[in-house]
Amino acid sequence: MRVNKEQVVLSKANIASTPNRVLVLRLFLTHNNTTLSLGDILNFLCFAEKSTIFRTLQLFEAKEILHSVVSVDGIKNYALCTQDCIVDNHTHLHGHLKCKECSLMFCTPMVSLPVFETRLGVKIDKVQIIANGTCKDCNQVAYQ
Repeated sequence: MRVNKEQVVLSKANIASTPNRVLVLRLFLTHNNTTLSLGDILNFLCFAEKSTIFRTLQLFEAKEILHSVVSVDGIKNYALCTQDCIVDNHTHLHGHLKCKECSLMFCTPMVSLPVFETRLGVKIDKVQIIANGTCKDCNQVAYQ
């Protein structure tokens, strides 16, 4: 029996391989650096039940296969975790770019990360950096 990449990822995360989980993970693997919302996934997997996909996304995020970012329009988007995720603390050392042309959101490497003052007794749990601009593909179309 041939083992595919989806089954390897699920197995490493101690997640049982079900058809829906494999399909959701395959969708993220084929959309590489792009984020997907629940609505996006339901459009691709139109036969799937919303509650099943939502639970799958929650599980994948809890098992650190995916990370999420809420865009300025309030929609939660998910992306595959990559090598830049710190295993011990699951920190994402990158920002996200929301393209004003195609409306897609992409994980974007950062040269440096912001440093926050915490002397006032605050505790920062999560930082989301969302840049607005034009993605590589849309930018190339504009200059052709």
